[in-house]
Amino acid sequence: ADRDPLTGLLNRRGFSRELRRAAALVARHETPIAVLYLDLDGFKAVNDRFGHPAGDRLLMHVAQTLSAAVRPSDMLARVGGDEFAMVVRGVQTPDEAAAIADRLLTLVSGRFSVGAGEARTGLSIGIVRAPSDGLTASTLLERAATAVPQDDRAPLLAAARRLREPGDPYIRAGAALAPATVGKLVGLVTGAGAGPHPASLRRADLVQLARTAMESEEPQW
Repeated sequence: ADRDPLTGLLNRRGFSRELRRAAALVARHETPIAVLYLDLDGFKAVNDRFGHPAGDRLLMHVAQTLSAAVRPSDMLARVGGDEFAMVVRGVQTPDEAAAIADRLLTLVSGRFSVGAGEARTGLSIGIVRAPSDGLTASTLLERAATAVPQDDRAPLLAAARRLREPGDPYIRAGAALAPATVGKLVGLVTGAGAGPHPASLRRADLVQLARTAMESEEPQW
């Protein structure tokens, strides 16, 4: 009973067992690993709006996407309802781990078709490394889960990325953003609360807003 019946991935029990083995190898040979905890953004909205079968299809889609992105030497698991975890071997620096997380975010973020409708999905990712952040499986998994962003800045930055897509970013992405999301995005960049009402923003304003968000320093969690 070490496998998740829906996705076929390791479950939390199986992942914990394999993480203990990986951590023991780190302690013995000082070969670094990164542990990533991935929280699927948008899953609850899909369940609430389209029903649990649609939520299951989303989970299987994400599991397949992540599985295709990992190396044979790495490890992927579904450790909760909408939570996944990974062990990536040979990660030497925090920048390497961050680059892996950014690639996974790019792969999963986007629109998920559900029948006649669609939903936006993304990832919130917590990262720790061994041996620098711990050497026991329980410590690494707990610290990775704690490192997952708990506010809405990560999806807002993802919205900024979509606004900078080639072509007409306002028509392709900006118009699809909820007014409250645009207001929060303004607040994120300007530090001025909710910011101006979205109706007062011109297309050029939104594009510049996205550019500023992506060129500014990433938030420190």
